[in-house]
Amino acid sequence: MTDNVLRTTDELKERLEQGKLDGCLVTDVDLSSVGLPEATVSDVTLRRVGLHAADVSAGDFSRVKFTESSCRSATFSNGRFRGCSFFGSELIEAAFGGGLLNGTSFYTTRMGNADFSGSRLQGCTFNSCELFGVKFNRSLLINTKFEAQDRGNVTLDRAD
Repeated sequence: MTDNVLRTTDELKERLEQGKLDGCLVTDVDLSSVGLPEATVSDVTLRRVGLHAADVSAGDFSRVKFTESSCRSATFSNGRFRGCSFFGSELIEAAFGGGLLNGTSFYTTRMGNADFSGSRLQGCTFNSCELFGVKFNRSLLINTKFEAQDRGNVTLDRAD
């Protein structure tokens, strides 16, 4: 079981060099300087992971759980998220522009000034999230729910 728990940046890099991060727990690691650009990640839990201003763009994420992770100003642009969850995480000023989010849920996540401009969100849920200043300009929202949220000044300019 401990083979599937990654606790250092070097362990994570080694797994990513094999082409894919699959079926493991990444815990208490600061990945801010490394990021996860163009990474393929599936069935992974990222618990208390730091991705401050990190490049996580063009990634392919399936059934990934971000738990108590800090992703302030991270760039998730042009990424694909299928069946992912963000629990009690921080996505303040994170960029999801041009992304595809399908069945992705956000629970008690701080998302002030996050940018989803030009993204496609299908079957997504925002539950008890802080959404102050979040931008959904030119986004397509299909069956997306906003439940018990603080929606102060959310920009939905030309969003469908």
